[in-house]
Amino acid sequence: MSRSINNTRFAVQLDNYSSGDVYALEPLEGALFYDRDNDVLKYYDKDGNINNIIVEKFTGWGVYSDTEYTSGSPQTLTASTDNVLENNLGSKIETYLPSDISAFYSNGVNPRIVSNNVGDAFQVRINFTAKISNANGYATIKFDIGDGVTPVIISSNDLVFPKGNDVYHDFSATTAIYTLDTFVANGMRILVSPSHTMDVYAVSYLIERTHRAV
Repeated sequence: MSRSINNTRFAVQLDNYSSGDVYALEPLEGALFYDRDNDVLKYYDKDGNINNIIVEKFTGWGVYSDTEYTSGSPQTLTASTDNVLENNLGSKIETYLPSDISAFYSNGVNPRIVSNNVGDAFQVRINFTAKISNANGYATIKFDIGDGVTPVIISSNDLVFPKGNDVYHDFSATTAIYTLDTFVANGMRILVSPSHTMDVYAVSYLIERTHRAV
């Protein structure tokens, strides 16, 4: 093992081996070494077995996009009603999720953004394309952590349609949120309440965990 010291910094360089050489080493309980072929740290346990050292990722992101609705066949939202923004997860990216998360979005009977931990922080971006039936129409996006019966709105964004009615507009709304007991228990729904009938398609969610509670 070698080491180098440079004023305020200290580095330890572990012995490194090819994958084939790793298994030719004499077992030594607690010994650390670097498998350069697989780019992973390994160690010997008390029984002489070789184990990988897994480095957890506490932050990460996922993208969830709807492929069901299109410009020719959009989701139609009812006026003056909290409509759930539909997302069938037809296209998704989950390669870069945190180590302890299998998915950020659950698309079951009650589709919701989910979190495992109290005290986490997230940034959520909602993208979609929409048109409304009235020239003076508007809509509100609501982030709801209620139980599905009584809404609990923790953030909202108002939308207007400057190009006029029956013309598609591209929208993007971002909010920062944190998770406490109610969020963990219920998850978070994305609701849209339009003033008039509204058509929506090309829905996608970018969900990023920016902090994990200890």
